[in-house]
Amino acid sequence: MMPHGITGLERVNTLHPNMKFTAELESDNQINFLVITIRKTPTKWITSTYRKPSFTDSIIPYSLNHPPQLKHAAKRYLYNRLNTYHLQYDEYKEELDTIHDIMLNNGLPVHTHT
Repeated sequence: MMPHGITGLERVNTLHPNMKFTAELESDNQINFLVITIRKTPTKWITSTYRKPSFTDSIIPYSLNHPPQLKHAAKRYLYNRLNTYHLQYDEYKEELDTIHDIMLNNGLPVHTHT
């Protein structure tokens, strides 16, 4: 039982001196959780891909002398993330366009299928 006035967040932050947790609060009917944004509408929940404000579209450029497995792993990760979360059509299309832009900007071949 927690002492009166101590929140769960404060309690979990006492577990280890090198680990500090924060709480994300809902803003404008949406909240970011891990790699998705969950938006609340009057009739449903809509998920979309979340990227931090510091996001850049840099992955291993195709022209660099790295093993092909590493280059394709980045591409597989992006497509896996796209297909793991149940995105609405508009969010899916927007994410697919973003993935294609990332691949084009890094010289990777873009395929039309996912």
